[in-house]
Amino acid sequence: YSNIQEAVNNAANSDTMIVGQGVYNETVNVNKPLKLIGPNSGIHPKNGLRKSEAVITGGVVLSAGNVTIEGFKITNPGGSERFGIAPSAGMGLLNNINIRWNSFVDTGDSAIVFKPDTIFGKSTNWDISNNYITGIMNTGNESIDVSNINGLTLKDNYLGSNIKTSDGKG
Repeated sequence: YSNIQEAVNNAANSDTMIVGQGVYNETVNVNKPLKLIGPNSGIHPKNGLRKSEAVITGGVVLSAGNVTIEGFKITNPGGSERFGIAPSAGMGLLNNINIRWNSFVDTGDSAIVFKPDTIFGKSTNWDISNNYITGIMNTGNESIDVSNINGLTLKDNYLGSNIKTSDGKG
């Protein structure tokens, strides 16, 4: 496939997709249960021992539960909502989400966002671990901004220099 979204669209539910190194200038909408595995799955982005990256430049939108995103570099998302990984608009519950071993660099307002309306209840079983987050733009924004999740694991995430003004100066 020439891009990640095309592979996602053609995948079956619960497939594991191994993504090779390269720059993917797209926003990836994960609209079914999948595992997206980049070349640096299992390698902490802070230790400097990573292989060539699979870079997603437009962020990742979660439109389904039972999703794993591991081993990517996510940077410079465009559009009015600037994020690294966030749910699709109006998304309710998202269960069994794993976001691990990723590097989020200059992702805009937040690296990871999930704040559903409480009328949906609570999502369950999220693991946000072993990520490196740096370059969050504008004061008042959070690196990881999540709520309404039962069974949330936040572990070994490294938060680097995370406040920059819109001109890129810290």
